[in-house]
Amino acid sequence: MKFELINSTAISVQWQAPLPREQNGIIRGYQIHFVHVGENNERLGTPLMLEVDSSKTDVVVSNLLPDTHYQLQMSAFTRKGEGERTKPKKIKTKGAG
Repeated sequence: MKFELINSTAISVQWQAPLPREQNGIIRGYQIHFVHVGENNERLGTPLMLEVDSSKTDVVVSNLLPDTHYQLQMSAFTRKGEGERTKPKKIKTKGAG
């Protein structure tokens, strides 16, 4: 998973589908998990999740707060449920203005 800052309230997230040998069934979609965190990774908000169709390998996460740290993880899911999440990655949105 990699991401790019778009502006002070949005980021673009890109990923690659898991290799077939790493899949536990047919992938139905992906989940992007994100939460507002402090300097020491302590949670400062309610964790949120964005679900994306299996045909996509990128998404724009918007309505974020400017000049704010977020921790992101993602996972694929099948009809059996959610797979293993990626290691958490931290990003800071741009300042407003």
